[in-house]
Amino acid sequence: MKQQKVTKNKKYLSHGRSSTYFVLRDEEDLDEIEVNIFQCILEIISVYEQAQIFYG
Repeated sequence: MKQQKVTKNKKYLSHGRSSTYFVLRDEEDLDEIEVNIFQCILEIISVYEQAQIFYG
């Protein structure tokens, strides 16, 4: 969903209907979402490893 918004704003920017600020803001939001996903994955892996150690 956010990727589509970034693509749409880039298209608008190329036609002069958007500003660089909006494109950069949306790209930053997308990057933040991706970082959060990776952090969640790492947390899940950590919990899994702790469970493996605890339950042998």
